[in-house]
Parts: sequence; C-alpha cells; structure tokens
Amino acid sequence: MDTPYVIEHRKRVDSTQDIARSLAESSLGNALVTADEQVAGRGRSGNSWWQADTNLFMSLAFWPVWSAQTWGRIPLIVGNAVADTIDELLGVNVGLKWPNDILIDDDKVGGILVEAKDGVVVAGCGINLSWANPPAGAAGIVVLTTAETRNRLATGIADRVLGVLAGDADSWPLTRYKARCVTLGEQVTWQGGGPAEAVDVLTTGELLVRVTGGDMPLVASEVRHVRAATLSRDDSEH
Repeated sequence: MDTPYVIEHRKRVDSTQDIARSLAESSLGNALVTADEQVAGRGRSGNSWWQADTNLFMSLAFWPVWSAQTWGRIPLIVGNAVADTIDELLGVNVGLKWPNDILIDDDKVGGILVEAKDGVVVAGCGINLSWANPPAGAAGIVVLTTAETRNRLATGIADRVLGVLAGDADSWPLTRYKARCVTLGEQVTWQGGGPAEAVDVLTTGELLVRVTGGDMPLVASEVRHVRAATLSRDDSEH
C-alpha cells in the first residue's frame, strides 16, 4: 500500500508547521515534515520554545474529511497517537494533560499544536527525547536515541493519526485518552471562572468540569490549569 503522505526531513527549520502546510497545499495531499532543529517553533499563543539536547520536531498536514465542527478533538487524537508510539518504540508510559501536553510524572516532555486554515489541518508535535540538564518542570524521555528511532516515532505517530481520521469522527479512542489524562480529578481555572474539578472528557474533545449547579463543558482556549507543568518560556506547547 502506498504511503498516505509525502515525507520530508530538514536539518534546521524555522517551523515544521509552515513547511508541512506549504507541501500539503502544493500537492493537495498529506505531508509529514521532520527536523533536527527548530528555531522558531510556536505554541498555542505563539510563544517561544526551549529545546532539549535531542528532540523530535514534526508536523503532519492533512485534508480531513471530517466536518470542521469535529476538529476540536484532533489534538487529543494526536496525543493518543504520541503516547501509543512512545510506549511501543521506547517502552515509556506518558501521561496526557488536556488538551495538548505530554508528561512524565509532573514534568513536560512534549506538546502538541494543531492549526487549521482553508481546509488544511496541521498537527505539530515537539518531543524532548533526551535532555541532560532540563529546566524545572521539563524532562527528556530517554538517555540516548538515534535518527532511526526519531524517524520511526514520526511515522508511527502520523500513521496512527491518519488511521483514526479515516474512521468515524465519534469513534476515536476516547476511553484510551481518558485513561492517560492526568487532568481528570484536578482543579482547573478558565476565563472568568473556577477553580473547579475536571470530571470528564467528552467525545467532542471538550473538558467537563463540575461547578455549582451542574457540569459545564470547556474548550481548550478557555482553560488555564491551577498547577501546570510547563516546558516553554511562556507556557507554550510547540
């Protein structure tokens, strides 16, 4: 079976997000871009990013057949794919902090950024593979890694994401996500509210919090965690 995306590797880039989008738009197909070094990576708020000793920088650009109303669950699908692939290839269990952080214990080892424009979705992922002296709140996953392992991680994540997106939008592996989600049971704050307990993750990808009078769903842009482990200079994700 043909690979469902083109693959391009760069030594050094400003951002894998921009290159992946450009490739997808020019080819009208899916594109996976990886890089050894990223000098202008960005998070959800456009903030800058600390780089580990060895990283996986990747962006997968694709044309989803799901309706745009369902795209809010894509960061969680990517998180599942990252966790499954790390477990399979590195033998390490990671936690997922809703909606887009990858953790070992309370330390951040990676983050996810999903951007959508003109029908193209670009899912970016930055993972700290090895880091001898990380700042507080951050960590690496392994002591040593190889280029082959990084390539297998990238393609494994991409294959899993595209496999889920080929199915029904309401049949993504939510149960597996919730089993890894360290946010559940924690206190969160959001714009204009909280703190309140996070009690569930919905099929839509929203976080359900328990407030006086009932439960309320929140989208990612609304939430700020009371206790957040962070790797970026300004709480960025990628």
